[in-house]
Amino acid sequence: MMDHTDKQIGSYFSGEMTNSEKNLFLAEINSNPALKEDFVEIQNMMGLLSFSNRLGDDQLAFEKLAEFKSKLKHRNVRKRAFSVMKYAAVIALLIMSTLYLSRNDSFIPKEKAFTKIEASAGQRVHMQLSDGSSVWLNARSKIKFANSFNQKERVVLLDREAFFDVKKDHGRPFIVKTKRYNIKVLGTQFNVFDYADKSLFETTLMKGSVQVYEEKKENLSIILAPNEQVVLKDNKLEKNSVNSSNYSTWKNGIMTFDSQPLQKIINKLELYYGVNFVIADNIALDGLYTGKFKMEDSVQNILGAIQKTNKFKFTIGSNNKTIYIK
Repeated sequence: MMDHTDKQIGSYFSGEMTNSEKNLFLAEINSNPALKEDFVEIQNMMGLLSFSNRLGDDQLAFEKLAEFKSKLKHRNVRKRAFSVMKYAAVIALLIMSTLYLSRNDSFIPKEKAFTKIEASAGQRVHMQLSDGSSVWLNARSKIKFANSFNQKERVVLLDREAFFDVKKDHGRPFIVKTKRYNIKVLGTQFNVFDYADKSLFETTLMKGSVQVYEEKKENLSIILAPNEQVVLKDNKLEKNSVNSSNYSTWKNGIMTFDSQPLQKIINKLELYYGVNFVIADNIALDGLYTGKFKMEDSVQNILGAIQKTNKFKFTIGSNNKTIYIK
């Protein structure tokens, strides 16, 4: 028998909650780290299931659920406020309705025809969109997209970092919208990094071409060619030449820094590991660093390697979430 939290999760993913109920439920999740971690796992699984909008994909959906359950069974036992296995049962109850709705999206109210996915700290998520495009979502990043794109354009909303491999469709441009800029393409590979609360934005092109512009200012756009990057500097977009391959290694679990300032490295460590840095005034943040690290390495190991070329010291706060550099 499902408890109250199980029922809430079921109501949330089936779209039965009102906006006020959703706000209360999400506030409860945000106040409970263990529950939030479980919720993100379920959210990612529901996102995968929602891609099953083609005839014959029922089996694929059930296979994904089986993989999800198997992964949970083979994990090391962790102390949690709630059992994730119970949530897997909730997902099972929702699979058929998810598949049905994805095939009959003309009956879905527009506000319910979207999928939202968030990657937890230390995790990366790979997904395929309904048009065949692939997306890799980096840690602590969020994405929202329509379960079925319309006939005019393909739009996704991104918060923080993702790598896109876009399927060509000359009749429907693919548009990535961030809090500051839009990136429009027809078919290409590129990486987008938008850290809005730290005034950081960059788009790096691997293949094809992209157009970067502010909303409603497309006539002032910047066009990128392969191995070019546009960055936000002094509130203006600036185009540079780069080795674009260094900006996509993270999707394979490798964090690469090629002549990057310490400030930029710190920003990415904060994004990936979910920590905050407190930096003493005497620490220079403009020194350039080059190196490659496995993303499974701890932030302490990465800082230990970096400090060999810059003699700073660092300590970890008692909550393991704050790092002091002096």
